[in-house]
Amino acid sequence: MSDELRNLLNKVASGEISPEQAESTLKESGASTPPPEDQPEPEQVRRISVRGSAVRLVIVGDPSVDTAVAEGPHRVSHVGDRLTVHSDLRVGEYEAEAPKSTFATWLSNVNRAGSTLRVRVNPDLPLEVLNVAGSLELSGVRGVTSVGVEAGSAKLHDGAGPLTLSVASGSADVEWQFTGDCAVSTDLGSARLNALPGSDVAITAEATLGLGTIRLADGTTIKTTPEGHPPVTAGAGTGRLTATTRLGSLVVTVY
Repeated sequence: MSDELRNLLNKVASGEISPEQAESTLKESGASTPPPEDQPEPEQVRRISVRGSAVRLVIVGDPSVDTAVAEGPHRVSHVGDRLTVHSDLRVGEYEAEAPKSTFATWLSNVNRAGSTLRVRVNPDLPLEVLNVAGSLELSGVRGVTSVGVEAGSAKLHDGAGPLTLSVASGSADVEWQFTGDCAVSTDLGSARLNALPGSDVAITAEATLGLGTIRLADGTTIKTTPEGHPPVTAGAGTGRLTATTRLGSLVVTVY
């Protein structure tokens, strides 16, 4: 600690000057307040999460990005090794406005719904996405990916690797190189899955009170039944893809 800073702290403690005056003095002298000694360094980011609500969410894998870069209404939090991007429909946290009731705040956010949040992510980092009451477009990722969509739609394409997708009261359109352990489920909705060339999974599909179909490259069509069916292989079948739908429709196409 410099002598100047020590003297300023002593003056503040004795009441000779105010904290604001001390801060002003530091700014004028070009000095800076040192960070707290007990504040730990943030952990290295090893996982990315994106949370969207009532927005059009566009996520793109970009090798030039170390972690994630967002454009649109959002805020960011970093806890442990996880970096999370949250959609935020507020005009501005520090904007001067008259106090609003809970209803008025909700109405204001509804009026801004439909905004686009674009996030570029490192394609190799594990990614977790949740989008509620909006649409999602995800492309170009190849790490372990987990996606949840509630009351909305999802379009996933140009991706590769293990994928877990859950859609409630919505629809999903997926074109993916499935590898490792993968699972896709829909409730009260529909899913169309294309296992792209390069996929390496054994595929099983099940429909409860709905319709499930597997289409093969040679034109063969397999209808799912409650009794199940022999796994359909894409590639060597090293991994597995389990696809289920409840009160909806499911189509899996293997190229």
